Amino acid sequence: MKPDNNSKLTAANIEEKIQQVFQSRGQSGTSASLDETVLQDLYQTLYRGDEAIMERTWHRLAQRYPLIEQSDDTTQAASDVRTVITFPQPGTSRSQPTPKRPPQRSRTRTLSVLMLVAACLLIIGGSLILFTQYQKPTQPAAPPQKGPLQFFDRQGKLIYQIDSHNKVTVGNTPLTRDFMNYSLDKLATDLHVKRADLPAMGLKVTTTLDMQLQTQAYQKAQQTIAQTRQTHNIGDAAAVVLDYHDGSIRALFGNLNTQYSGYNVATLESRPLASAFKPITYLTAFERGISPGEVVDDAPQSFPSNDNGDPAYSPLDYGMSYQGLISYRQALQHNSNIPAVQLLTRTKLDPLLKQAQALGLHTPPPQHTGYSAALGTFGETVLNVTAAYGTIANQGISVTPHTIEQVTDSSGHVRYQASHLGRRIIKPGTAFMITDILSDQQARTEVYGKCSPIFLYSASREQCQIDQPGTIYPAAIETGESAIVHDTWTIGYTTDYVAGVWAGNDNYEPMKGTVIATDGAGQIWHDTMQLAEQGLPIKQFPGPPSDVVKKTATYHGVTTTDWYLK
Repeated sequence: MKPDNNSKLTAANIEEKIQQVFQSRGQSGTSASLDETVLQDLYQTLYRGDEAIMERTWHRLAQRYPLIEQSDDTTQAASDVRTVITFPQPGTSRSQPTPKRPPQRSRTRTLSVLMLVAACLLIIGGSLILFTQYQKPTQPAAPPQKGPLQFFDRQGKLIYQIDSHNKVTVGNTPLTRDFMNYSLDKLATDLHVKRADLPAMGLKVTTTLDMQLQTQAYQKAQQTIAQTRQTHNIGDAAAVVLDYHDGSIRALFGNLNTQYSGYNVATLESRPLASAFKPITYLTAFERGISPGEVVDDAPQSFPSNDNGDPAYSPLDYGMSYQGLISYRQALQHNSNIPAVQLLTRTKLDPLLKQAQALGLHTPPPQHTGYSAALGTFGETVLNVTAAYGTIANQGISVTPHTIEQVTDSSGHVRYQASHLGRRIIKPGTAFMITDILSDQQARTEVYGKCSPIFLYSASREQCQIDQPGTIYPAAIETGESAIVHDTWTIGYTTDYVAGVWAGNDNYEPMKGTVIATDGAGQIWHDTMQLAEQGLPIKQFPGPPSDVVKKTATYHGVTTTDWYLK
């Protein structure tokens, strides 16, 4: 009888279970009474699949019954099921060698396992050889060249091409040099790669460039600079045309001077804005509830330059001409300096600098400037200031300017698509008031004359002077000149586009003669905008939005009627 299966063998009851086996067989448990049957039964009964208990069992049996020996193969663990047990045979003594009974089932099983392992190794080895031969060609293949990189204008015409060796094969001309350099930098940024890696990527880039407008505007600018070089010593110009509704840059060049071909005022070099910054000063005040109808004293006076105790700031109006009590509307239309500074004393410097930054302009730290900031004493690129005016034109909504519309790879997959989403920067009423002031043709005529190039008439100046101006497009314009006449600006917009133009000298050499912004920059702006508007219908600027109301009020004895934020 075997022990009860429910009575588990443990390390603590090994002796008891061994004795039970021998008692069930009627054995005395002495070495002389051991036989093979008893031991096999003992093995099967006590082992029960627990190798740790089996090992302990054989250890105890070997101590109690010395005739039980393990095989000479000491490499076999005591817990191995293939352990070979020696048994005493009839008629032999303890001193004689004891024959071993080989476990046939264990050897057969071992051989089968070894054969199976060997077969697996052969299969795996063969597979590895075949895989290695398949993966390793006789000669390493050169990486594929995916170039060239191609740029197209908005009409689909190839305007620039560069191969995988960084050699420009199409479009290496001054006409598109600045536009392409700007576009390549932006493309690398948009795709998060290095610019040097672009030529081998096999991309096709659709740009926003209107090649016809670019060519004609560039040529017109060259003609104007050639005419003013002798009379006013104006040697260079830069221009940007922007569709402010979607942010697409339709034309851009930053330099006309081959002597300074790397000097790019459109996107890289900043020049003092002068009075071209004044609309930013005014809209900052209008945003805070000040009305264009409020009255200011346009008279000589001094202002503290900043909060650091520096000497007082005493600006002068152009031509030393002062108008006394006038509205802020009139002050901006006449480009007066003192009212702009007075306005800044009301709004303070920090709000002005934050407003300029929100419009995309770069401003100096407050401690490095003072009330002179109202007059645009710091510099900016043509693109950035043009985009700021575009936000005003777009009723206070800013759309990021861009030259890249779409990028596809060699498989036709779209890698990049421009976003035309905008965000509100200034109130609709504020934008409306600035446009209403700057588009007042009657007021501008009083300052510049009826045939100034800042008016978009379609006829020649000679025809305009005999009252035949042709078609006149409504436009809002501002001009600017630096104090020592190093820079002239004209920036303005219609209901379709905004254009910004700078004219001056790359080496900061002063211009000469009686120079006003309309002599260089103004004429280039006029010609460029006429080209951009050609064939488009005439449209008036939008009327007052819901957040403004017209009021009549009296300030310092002067009564005005103008717009106020609600």
